[in-house]
This record gives sequence, structure tokens and C-alpha cells, in this order.
Amino acid sequence: MQYRDSFYNHDCTEEIADHVIVYGLWYQLHDSPNGNEQVMYVGWDKDGNHIWEIGVELNPEGHEDWAFHAQVATSFSRKKVRL
Repeated sequence: MQYRDSFYNHDCTEEIADHVIVYGLWYQLHDSPNGNEQVMYVGWDKDGNHIWEIGVELNPEGHEDWAFHAQVATSFSRKKVRL
């Protein structure tokens, strides 16, 4: 996973993001300007303190995905995945 500078705007760590991506739920966003699929992962951090949302651009086979967004989950994201 690669992390864009915008990923770090809200004090999320790569460790939190990895946990949410593995154990969280997700919903589809619009395609990226590059035409790649984008999804929003939503889930608890490993300590169960906060629900986070992690935006990821899914790149074609053989290329690393890019995390571009991370913050404590909005009510919109929580409703989308029913958390």
C-alpha cells in the first residue's frame, strides 16, 4: 500500500489503516481521475476506540493501491456500512 500526503491530514496511522482495511467493511466510491476503482473502508481501530474511514484507489494487477483519505468515520460512512 502506498499513502498519499492527504492520507495523513487527520492523524491516522498506517497501522490503523491496515487494520481497518483487513477487518472493516467497504463501499464503492466514484472512479479516480485515472479510471481506477475507489472504495471507502470503514471499521474500528484494533483497540475499539474509534471507527475510521479509509479511502483507497485500487490499481490494476501488479500495481500498489493508494490510500488517499483517512479520518474518524463520518455519520454518512457509518450509515453506508451500518456501523
